[in-house]
Order: sequence, then C-alpha cells, then structure tokens
Amino acid sequence: MSYWDSLLLGIIQGLTEFLPVSSSGHLTLFGALLGVSGHDGDHYRFFVVMTHFGTLLAILIHYRRDLWDMLRAPFRALARGGKPAPGDAQALRL
Repeated sequence: MSYWDSLLLGIIQGLTEFLPVSSSGHLTLFGALLGVSGHDGDHYRFFVVMTHFGTLLAILIHYRRDLWDMLRAPFRALARGGKPAPGDAQALRL
C-alpha cells in the first residue's frame, strides 16, 4: 500500500465515520477498488484497525474535558453530601 493509498483511505475513514453508513464498509470497498486489500491482507487489516483507533483517539482528545467532568461529577456529588454541583447535574445524567 502506498502513502497515497493510505492517505486516501484515511480521508475516507474520517469522512464516513460519523455518517450513518459503515466506515468499515467504505474502507473495504475502496481498498478493493485500489487493489490494496487482497494481496496484503494482514497489513491491510492492521491499517483498518489503526484508522479506527485513530478515530477513537481523536474523539477522546476532542471531548476530554467533557469526559473528565462526567467522570468527576459523581465524586464531587458525594463530597457535597449527595447533592451535585450546579454544573454537574447534566454530567451526572449522561
């Protein structure tokens, strides 16, 4: 798989991940069209897994403050005697 193939498939992954369609299906389809998924099976599967991992990592980085607030909210509520702080009520519901 060339760098250009990887770049194109990475862009396809990024564009289709949040659409209500299968980003894995698009990677498989375009990988077959580019001729990179068949002859290099194990490496291609590793590439697909890493693109999904990269997407997960990007989501975690983007939402890190919200996720941190959701993780801390129950402990802050316990410290306040079971009453959530004004900004924590929404985080506790999620």
